[in-house]
Amino acid sequence: MIDPLECTSCGARYPADTLMNLCPADGRPVQIVNDLERLLHEHPGLGWYHPDRRDMWRFGALLPLDIADPGDREHIVTLGEGATPLLGYDDAPAARRGGFRLQVKDEGKAHPGFGANPTQSFKDRGMAMTVSMARRHGLERLAVPTQGNAGDSLCEYAVAAGLRAVVAMPRDTPLPILGRVAALAQDGDRVALE
Repeated sequence: MIDPLECTSCGARYPADTLMNLCPADGRPVQIVNDLERLLHEHPGLGWYHPDRRDMWRFGALLPLDIADPGDREHIVTLGEGATPLLGYDDAPAARRGGFRLQVKDEGKAHPGFGANPTQSFKDRGMAMTVSMARRHGLERLAVPTQGNAGDSLCEYAVAAGLRAVVAMPRDTPLPILGRVAALAQDGDRVALE
């Protein structure tokens, strides 16, 4: 149900299937535009929502790929991302002093009735979509410059999808993240660490 991509600065629009993240006109980021009126017309009520799923794919037609669509489903790579809890911390001193409710999204640890992201990072949601779209477009290799978490996530999803990943990381990358990427890079056919 994704309509055009739109530049966040100049407003230029591009077809939704265009492979890009920066506007060719001005080099600024592009964003996805959802036509919500069309969505509601084509999927009345909550017909676009898949409540039986606990992961991010439950949002169906709001995403570039809809897991309920067999043509999209064959490209989707999922490792259980999403379904992470929003935990209340109203008793935290700052919340009590300020008189507000404090909630924290826990991306890394499974809680009863919830899931956890496979690399314990919020980046897994975006990477699941990125790698799934790469498969849809027939790409075979993906690359990312990163301080850590994006590289870890890309490697996990690329390996699961049968794609190749190239990760460029600075020398001072934290060892726990560097270690996971380096471990996956042992399979030189799938992951390259630079």
